[in-house]
Amino acid sequence: MRDAQTGELLIGANVFIKNNKSIGTTTGLDGSFMLKNLQAAKVTLVCSYISYQTLEKEITVPANGIQKLALSLVSYENELSDVIVTASNKTTDAGVRAMERLSSNVQNIVGARSIEISPDLTVANVLQRVSGITIQKTANSGEGQYAIIRGMDKRYNYTLINGIKIPSPNDKNRYVPMDIFPAELIARIEVIKALTPDMEGDAIGGVMNLAMKDAPDKLLISFKGSVGYNKMFFDRLFYQYDTRAINPQAPSERGIPNASPTDFPFHDLIFKGIKPLPNWNGGISFGNRFFNKKLGFVLAVSNQNSYSGANAFVTVPRAQPNPGTLPAFETKDNRTYSSQQNRLGVHNKFDFQIDKNNSISLYNAYFELNKYVSRYLVQTSLSTGVGNMDFYERSQTQLEKIYNSTLQGNHYLTKSIKLDWSGVYSKAWANNPDEALLHTASSDFGKTIILNGTTHKWRNNSDQDLAAYLNLIWNPTFLPYNGEIKVGGIFRHKTRHNFYTEYSLEPSPNPQIFSTIEQATVQFSGYNANLGSPVNQNDYDVTEDLMAGYGQIKFKLINKLQVLAGVRVERDLQDYTTPMPTTFPGKSGTIPYLDILPSLHLKYEISSNQNLRLSYFSSISRPGFFEIIPYNIKGETFDEKGNPNLNEAKASNVDIRYELFPKSSEQLLIGAFYKNIVDPIEYSLVREAGPSALQLKPQNFGTALNYGVELVFNKYFRYFGVSANYTYTNSSITTYKKTYGRSNPADPTSQILTDSVLRTRPMQGQADHIANLSLLYKNQNIGLNCQVSFVYTGKFIAQVSGWDGLDFWSMPNTTLDFSFEQKLSRKINLSIFGKARNLLNSESITRILKPNDFYLPSNIQLPYQDSPNSIVVQKELYGQNFLIGFRYSL
Repeated sequence: MRDAQTGELLIGANVFIKNNKSIGTTTGLDGSFMLKNLQAAKVTLVCSYISYQTLEKEITVPANGIQKLALSLVSYENELSDVIVTASNKTTDAGVRAMERLSSNVQNIVGARSIEISPDLTVANVLQRVSGITIQKTANSGEGQYAIIRGMDKRYNYTLINGIKIPSPNDKNRYVPMDIFPAELIARIEVIKALTPDMEGDAIGGVMNLAMKDAPDKLLISFKGSVGYNKMFFDRLFYQYDTRAINPQAPSERGIPNASPTDFPFHDLIFKGIKPLPNWNGGISFGNRFFNKKLGFVLAVSNQNSYSGANAFVTVPRAQPNPGTLPAFETKDNRTYSSQQNRLGVHNKFDFQIDKNNSISLYNAYFELNKYVSRYLVQTSLSTGVGNMDFYERSQTQLEKIYNSTLQGNHYLTKSIKLDWSGVYSKAWANNPDEALLHTASSDFGKTIILNGTTHKWRNNSDQDLAAYLNLIWNPTFLPYNGEIKVGGIFRHKTRHNFYTEYSLEPSPNPQIFSTIEQATVQFSGYNANLGSPVNQNDYDVTEDLMAGYGQIKFKLINKLQVLAGVRVERDLQDYTTPMPTTFPGKSGTIPYLDILPSLHLKYEISSNQNLRLSYFSSISRPGFFEIIPYNIKGETFDEKGNPNLNEAKASNVDIRYELFPKSSEQLLIGAFYKNIVDPIEYSLVREAGPSALQLKPQNFGTALNYGVELVFNKYFRYFGVSANYTYTNSSITTYKKTYGRSNPADPTSQILTDSVLRTRPMQGQADHIANLSLLYKNQNIGLNCQVSFVYTGKFIAQVSGWDGLDFWSMPNTTLDFSFEQKLSRKINLSIFGKARNLLNSESITRILKPNDFYLPSNIQLPYQDSPNSIVVQKELYGQNFLIGFRYSL
């Protein structure tokens, strides 16, 4: 059964015999249906579907009972004061397949219904099921956070909400954490892999557009609730601290220039082991149309609270104090993370159809993610017989917020000229109040504990955008087949502020035997330590003014070949300043960028359901705001520093893709891509003159190549379906590496030799193989949906090292998830659902791919080593997550 106008398959339509509803069924995933137990006779077949006119068709059942039919339903059209309102289908599988087929560029789309029945709760985890995308996970919970598109690190992508670029709460960079968005608020996720001139040009990997839900055509009220648990906490405790004890502001922010130890309460360093409450999720949405359906309104709220954690082993090669020594493993870390996450999303939209030529809309969205993370770290010396141990207990509160308000207008000035505009206010905040760390140590295997001291850090930042968009579209008569000329531009003024301060306290008296934090006595460590960090390069202010304009033309040749060509010009001016003295190099700076970005997109329509695409576009990736400032900051494993000499990365991109859409919900996509990137930016471990330890520093690395192939396949067989995709990616970048060795390898006391050589490697974050497979079962007759999902991610470089052979490689990983939904009644829209994630409890393992006999002499004992040809430097487990809940709508 199909839509009479679009040919879209209608899944779940009701089919029954008039006056005998006991003989009835619903259409399957391929739009087909089967009625059994029919006698040879004339009967009236009734077909109904929401938002469609009911069809009654008289048929004659033959003696053998077999009759093949091709049926179509006509959708309702409500004509109200010259305003036509039709039901939206852009959230269904068939609807998003049609959008992919009709689009002018290369993209992949996930609709709301697929999101709803998937195992995923956040946008980040939904994205991992899109072809060519891998997800960077948080170390403390294993939850997806950032998207890597086609092997291009998160810095090479940007995020839109309803087509509008939003700022980031990240304190250093431009990219947006995708775990802040609850998936249930999304109408569809569009992953755009080839940029057109009317899109901002700073994406080499791709663009993620989150299309939020629109006002429904009629009254809609829905509720959702669920509870769940992480199996990890059946086996160990969850460690929490008193979040009420956290000072939201540092002493210097509270007007205390000379702090005292009593200004630092110790309650956020008291950790209590508990069995956490169940995870819970709740959501409600309301929408309707008013005033003869001219005014639409929708409000949706989602709140998620979860308890997760990680058990991790970490060891890293440390640089010895003497720069002439070899890299070596000195310690191993056993880390226990406990993380509570509370996620809030609020989405609201008004749209008003003034008349048939003019409409306006006001959109507001607020997203908040609060994380409360405790970490207990035991660091042990690797040398045999040495009892040196360090203990680090840390409480970390991370509060992130994003707000966006967009006023938009659409106006037909004439029948052939359209104008649209947007006025935007957006702001992102992040606040890390009182990150407290307690450091104790022992030299006798933990029998006697000595207090080393405490540190307290405050970090907060804000990123605010004021922007205006304007687009003019003309459909001239001299361009056949509805061709168009489009011009437009954008102006955005960004202001960003970053605050950082740190206080260090040491034992008093020193040394001091440690028993509990309540009994410890401390004093400030160092000269003027009670001032915190009043003057440091980690404080900064940035302003950025972006002005861009574009022109593009779209037309068809012989009604088969669509051409979209144009050029975009962007001028970006950044100014930064720090509170450092005028004698400090890099106290302030101005960085201008001017980029001319041409593009060409060809789409040849082989038939009504087949396309062949070829695209070329130029794009860029500007450095993060913090990266161009000469900052120094302490990181989780390595200290970090900035690089004022960074250049923006520039890329030439080519895409080719064959598309086949056999049925409205099915597709076969076969594509290839190629990227040539000049001055790619990556973080590398370096040891420059002065510091004795390795540091992470952003750097440009010459020219990189990135190419690959993508395959997407969706097929349905009555109640069963298969959804699969595979991506192969290969990239290469050549950089200098430091080599090391001894003049006589057989003599461990011989002279150490170092040199710099050129080495070629993949780009950071680029996985060679990515595969997704989902097995689906959807039976509308009994109201059951089930999905089993596999995700495979091949190995990739997680961290680049300045030393030859010491890159950190994340090993191949496979995850298995399951979800189901069961409708409880045909009369009321009530269902139960369940989600089970990480069923295999897959290990996340990181290795150095070098023989371990050179780095691990006989007096070193390193656990978890299972191969003589590599060294396991990190191993993490996150546990399985289970959830069950209900949905109700009317």
